[in-house]
Amino acid sequence: MSGISIIGFAVGGAQLATGLGTLLALDPAEAAARNERIRCLTQQRRSRREALEAALAQAADERERLAQTFVRARVDAAGAAAALTAAGLPPEPGLTPPVDAPAVADWCGTVPGLVAAAHRRAATALADQTARRLSALLAEVSGGPLVDAAEVLAPAPVGPTPTPAPELGAVVARMLSTLDPRADGTDRAGVEAVAATLARRSDRAAHLVELRLRVQEANDRAARRYDDAVTAAQVLDAMTPYRPGHGLDPDRLDAVRAALAEVAAFRRDLDDGLLDQVAGLRAQVESRASAASLTDAVADVLGELGYLVGPDFSVGEAAEGRLEISHPGRPDHLVRMRVDGDDRQLVAMMYRADGPGDAGADTSAEAAWCGDLDRAVGRLADAGLAFTPIVLTDPGARPVPAVPGRDADEQGRTSHRYRDQHRPERS
Repeated sequence: MSGISIIGFAVGGAQLATGLGTLLALDPAEAAARNERIRCLTQQRRSRREALEAALAQAADERERLAQTFVRARVDAAGAAAALTAAGLPPEPGLTPPVDAPAVADWCGTVPGLVAAAHRRAATALADQTARRLSALLAEVSGGPLVDAAEVLAPAPVGPTPTPAPELGAVVARMLSTLDPRADGTDRAGVEAVAATLARRSDRAAHLVELRLRVQEANDRAARRYDDAVTAAQVLDAMTPYRPGHGLDPDRLDAVRAALAEVAAFRRDLDDGLLDQVAGLRAQVESRASAASLTDAVADVLGELGYLVGPDFSVGEAAEGRLEISHPGRPDHLVRMRVDGDDRQLVAMMYRADGPGDAGADTSAEAAWCGDLDRAVGRLADAGLAFTPIVLTDPGARPVPAVPGRDADEQGRTSHRYRDQHRPERS
């Protein structure tokens, strides 16, 4: 075989987990769990609560489950702290996440009570502030009781005449107190504007129903923002090991992380564009890991067949998925191989050292390489990696190109074990 040899391949889940563990310098199970959480949270976002439960179930062990609990607690605390700030109330010190890891579990246990108390304080304060701002308008309303929204929507009462309904100010204040304290400024202003129009409406009872619906819509949006904040915080946590060295554009990676942090802090929405960017980063990492996993497998098998396998520096620096392969028994020839993780292909080309060519030696080296490659493909197939030859060229069908400025002695010095020289250390 001479010239270009292209072989397609498939990488199973175990190989991908191994590749992700190697690329991200983590245990394979943890690396696979993190990427699966990213996939789950982005693809199932429209079923938010199911996605959050599924993400928790993907945790690799109890440490991961605690980490996810900590993520949710931080988001809850941040939302409660923002609500207190919006209401002009002093912060609650207990909502500040601990720095020391041993204190995390205890802090997570106290957060629900602190958050509930903070929400009650903020809701009451915000409702009182709004009612005071509206008091002048409501005072202009002529006397006579008004029914509230629940009474308007309820069936006609049967039996004794009910007690008089509360005055308008009390009804409005009670409705405003049900507004989620995490509602943003736009929603609060919209609710207050609807409440203010009560003084100018003759059909005030029906308008109270409109106010109730506006409050519910604002609460629904606040709940969605909370779910988005938890989703963003969990994705951000799962992306912790992602680095530019994993083939990711550093500016894009930083921008996505900053945007997710904004969502987790309730300062922006989690839109489809951001989800697409996250999915793109995950796909890049998995593609790189798949190529690395296959490259490792190929390097191992060729090493077992007596080849020296090292990184290919022909493009100026070692690149993921590029190998330089030689055999001590054929020092005048080498093979350069490129793994294409996206198209699931492997491209190999044989070269000879610079100097006078020997067509017979070239043909012999190509024939030996083809035979060994067939054996390598068979061994990999036995290990669960299926290779499908796409293009095969018979030995001697074309001249073997020379590597300018490269002699056999230099080739022997630069060929080495791929695994030992081209793998990141795990932390």
